[in-house]
Amino acid sequence: MKATIQKLKNKLQEALQTSAVNDDPDVLEKYAVDETSDLKGNPWLVVYAQSTQDVSITLSLCNEYRIPV
Repeated sequence: MKATIQKLKNKLQEALQTSAVNDDPDVLEKYAVDETSDLKGNPWLVVYAQSTQDVSITLSLCNEYRIPV
């Protein structure tokens, strides 16, 4: 799975700004929960989308690599 995530990260960085994709463990930890305190997940990447096009690209690539969002 790690190889797939790395490929996805590379594709996202090619399609978006490199700084829009983050896999720093400290950052990922902050995104592991939301306002629903009983749900927690460990994200592999965080994408800082700047437009609806960025969201579309991100979702398309996640779908291509079979990565849940």
